[in-house]
Amino acid sequence: MITVRVRLDGDGCLSSVSVSGHASADQGSRTGNVVCAAVTGLVRSCADAIAGRTAITATGAAPRPGELRVDIVSCEDDGEWLRGVTDVMLCGVDRMTGETPDEVRLIVERTGVHHGA
Repeated sequence: MITVRVRLDGDGCLSSVSVSGHASADQGSRTGNVVCAAVTGLVRSCADAIAGRTAITATGAAPRPGELRVDIVSCEDDGEWLRGVTDVMLCGVDRMTGETPDEVRLIVERTGVHHGA
């Protein structure tokens, strides 16, 4: 099971995302690998895009296979862009959850903290 935990700030922008686990081998290694690749590709692409923005300060780590974490430290005048990336990531992971509910779990938490406009 892959668990994607997303924390949103008061504006609905990404505050943090963590991914842990792997798709099970019960469906066959080929299916599990496809699900893992899809989740990893989506979340890493969003993380890479965030890391490339000069108005956003973020930290992240992938300490071992099957684990990834990104934390938004600050977002100066790039909130609308970050909200768009957040929406794309949530939409994609939610779709994977709907198509492979035994393989992907999405947990969304909301905070009242604002990182910027």
